[in-house]
Amino acid sequence: MLFMILSVGAGGALGAIARYLVGVMVSHYIPHHSWIATLSVNITGCFIMGAIAAMLAETATLSPAVESFVMIGFLGALTTFSSFALDFHMLSEKQGFMASAGYLMASVGLSLSMFFASFWLFRSTGEQQ
Repeated sequence: MLFMILSVGAGGALGAIARYLVGVMVSHYIPHHSWIATLSVNITGCFIMGAIAAMLAETATLSPAVESFVMIGFLGALTTFSSFALDFHMLSEKQGFMASAGYLMASVGLSLSMFFASFWLFRSTGEQQ
């Protein structure tokens, strides 16, 4: 168990560093457009997650530690959107389109709603002080 935790942690550290470096690189070439860095890591992370999931579904096998290092640690820190894409795919295969569409709408809708609600709440609280 400790080895798995360390494997995920090491992958997470490298994924976070990679995400930071992508942001630095994008801001160097395209200032004031951090959304491009986010979009870039989300698209890249989803591509890598899809490729690994396809390989694992067909014939390839990875040790649990390597799979966790890459898929949970590295890609999870690089972008949680890749994990979302994998969950959406797995849900659509196991429970069908309606379940995955509900997950999609709930994930995006609730996440954005919570962001804006929290932003409004804490901004309003800060303005009163």
